[in-house]
Parts: sequence; structure tokens; C-alpha cells
Amino acid sequence: MRAFLLFCLLAAPLLLLAQSNSTFALTLLHYDLASKTGKQPVSGSKLRLTHQSTKAVYTATTDANGRATLQLPTQANYLLSLDCPHCEDMQPIEINAMDTEEGLRMTFTFQEYSAAYYKRQQENAVAAAAKEKADEKAAEENRKLQQAEYEKQAAEDRRQEKIQEEKKAAQAARMAERDSKGINAIFYVILPNEENIYGMQACEERIFCAAAVYEDESRKNLYGTIESYYQGNACMNSLQNNEGSGARMHHPKTGTYKYYAISGDGRYEWRGSYTIAAGKVTAVPLHLSAAKPRKK
Repeated sequence: MRAFLLFCLLAAPLLLLAQSNSTFALTLLHYDLASKTGKQPVSGSKLRLTHQSTKAVYTATTDANGRATLQLPTQANYLLSLDCPHCEDMQPIEINAMDTEEGLRMTFTFQEYSAAYYKRQQENAVAAAAKEKADEKAAEENRKLQQAEYEKQAAEDRRQEKIQEEKKAAQAARMAERDSKGINAIFYVILPNEENIYGMQACEERIFCAAAVYEDESRKNLYGTIESYYQGNACMNSLQNNEGSGARMHHPKTGTYKYYAISGDGRYEWRGSYTIAAGKVTAVPLHLSAAKPRKK
């Protein structure tokens, strides 16, 4: 902590008085730049003036008003030293003989930031550094959490992809087995003649161009998908030769079976049953008028 010293000097007119004494008055003031209290007197501080010829020492102590006075022989030069909390780095000041002829008044004002100010500055710097370190640690922990969450999600995505691939492979295997054994059931979507389907109006309004047919509502066993529709009636020859027009299935045994189908947009569904006879292919129509809205 370094103080900046301002002083003013008031000397009385020079009078040639041989070996006479004059009054020397010194006032010490302190001004804390970080405070609004203004200049404050510095009491209890010692001052010492050393006669440069005789080396005699003259001392005094500042009072409650920061003022100290003493009598000095005139026509001599002195070195002024101060012992106060604000003048540790202050060098001795030379007082010339002409300044002490008829008395001398001096005022020293120390301008500085107080020790409390520097302490606060240091504490604030330490707190800021601690906060920065804590923020960096929190950011690193957050980055690790995000990375862990990303890796967890990536692992889950890979698991789901594997499940879907396995489902597709199993479905492909079932379809291959079905085709090798022969198809005996075909599901298809049919639109009545009275509905206006020109310009794909019916499909645009209710999305029945596509459908998925399952064994039951659990939707674990997919019979197949329907990618187009028929208007009015569909002949067996068209159903058997148009792969995308119907969902195909092979049942190894004759009998009655249930089915569950969902429209392409997932908003409508069909439920029903059909019968498989030996040596025949059963066509199962999914009528537009029979579709029911799905419950959410």
C-alpha cells in the first residue's frame, strides 16, 4: 500500500534574527480514496527534525487534530522525518534555513486506498477465482453428464435398430416360408363405387391407400401391408398377380381365423374373421365403410 503525499508550505517573511527560535507547525491529514469521509487528521504520529550541522534532534507528536508544534533555532537547515502509519516509504524532507526564520507551517495530506479497501479487493479476487473454478467444475460435470446421456441414448438407439432389424429379418423369413408353401389368404382394401375416388379424394381425406394387417390386436405377427386399393370389385386373378394390392398370408391349417388391420395414417382400424378352406385362396376385403376410428 503506497501513500501519495501532498503538502503545502507557508513561511512568514524573512527576518534576520541571529540564533533566534521560531515556531514550526506541522499538520498531518489522511484521505482514503475509497471513502466519502474526506480528509481526516492523523493523531499520535511522531515527527523528528535533525539539525544538519549540530545533529541535534527535535521531536513532537501530533495531537487529535493531527497538529504538532515545536521551537527550532533559525538560520539552520533540517531534515524532517515522519513516523506514521501512512509514511513508511517516505524519505526525509529537507527544510531550508530561510524557511525557518520567522516560523513555518506545513500540512501533509496522504492520499491512498486504505488497508480495508485492499483487503476487500483481495477477498473479491479470491472469491471471483473460486467462483470461476466452481463454474468450470460444474461445466465439466455437466459436460460429462451430457456425454453419458448421449452415449446412453446412442446405445438405446442401436438396441432399437437391432430389434427392428431382427423383426424385419423374422418377417422376411416368415414371408419367404409363406411364399414357398403357397398363399391361401389375401387382404385388400376396397372402395365402393358410389364413393368419389377420382383424383384420390378418398385417400386424401381418409388415407386408405395403405394398410397393415396383423394376426390380432397385439400386432406381434404382421401378415403384410397393402399399398393400393380397389374400386368396386376385385378379381382373384388381379389380387394374385398384383403384389402391392394386398397382404398375403399362408395358413397351414384350414379353419376360421381373426385379423386386425390399421389404415395407413393409423387413424382407422378393421376387425373381422375369415375362413380358410383346403385347396382354395380366400380373399378378405377391407371395406372403407366398415373402418372404425381408432381409440386414442
